[in-house]
Amino acid sequence: DKLVARALPKAPTPDTAAEVAELIFAQVHQNLSQWVGSKGSEELFARALRYAAANHLVFAGVQYRPAADPPRFHRLAENARESGGQAAAEGVTAALAWIIETLTVLIGDEQIAMSLLGTAGGSARL
Repeated sequence: DKLVARALPKAPTPDTAAEVAELIFAQVHQNLSQWVGSKGSEELFARALRYAAANHLVFAGVQYRPAADPPRFHRLAENARESGGQAAAEGVTAALAWIIETLTVLIGDEQIAMSLLGTAGGSARL
């Protein structure tokens, strides 16, 4: 949640929340792809989005399209406008937390998992 909190203003607009989410996820996808391959990263993202959609309406029907230039979320901006910027920020935080928790379970060390995302030492490379 620190990564998202640093990247967003305190009261994000829906469009700002969606834009920042796309920037963060593009970076995370790029970093993860170096370690688990593009397909592995896409699978982690798909599962994270399913988790987020089950718990945050802003992710209902959202798909991540990493092959787009730039990588895009399909439907996130529209859903964020309906749900609000704060709800979008909470959904993005939940999806990223799911990825970190999953990597931590697989790797056994949260710091290493965070470094795979490019967030080691708590600094995002946005």
